[in-house]
Amino acid sequence: MAILRAGPWGSLSSPHEDEADPNESPYSPVNCGKNNWPNKPWGAVATAEDIDIEPFPHSSVVGFNETVTAQTDLGGITFTFCYQATAAFNIEFNWEILTPQSEGLPGLGWNYNTIEGNADSDFETPNNAGTKTIQLPASTFGEFSCFVDIGSPDIEDIEASLS
Repeated sequence: MAILRAGPWGSLSSPHEDEADPNESPYSPVNCGKNNWPNKPWGAVATAEDIDIEPFPHSSVVGFNETVTAQTDLGGITFTFCYQATAAFNIEFNWEILTPQSEGLPGLGWNYNTIEGNADSDFETPNNAGTKTIQLPASTFGEFSCFVDIGSPDIEDIEASLS
């Protein structure tokens, strides 16, 4: 059965929105699972709480394997996207804390919600670098978000990407 195309941007409560400015909009790109739509590349809103970039926090749209960096204290990097998929698929969340000097512990979390009512989430204290594989279920419309942050007053450098 075919899926009615949502987007190009949206949220669980409003799946059909026009493309928006990621610094001002509550909506995220709508993807076709882990694939590009015709004439529309896969994308996620990446928000970096970087102390040197205005506006703070700074958001942009990134694709797979695009590294987002942040120099932050008590902050981190978040990725958010929406999707439609006829089969389950995996997303890999990659991160590295480049200057691990903090007194606090890093945090890593993710969650998804689908229009069908499926939901899952996880939070952990990760190593300073790694990859987390997350399986997202098939859905006529789903939202996904993940983050890595540091719980330290020290300024640290963080890198993260999705693949």
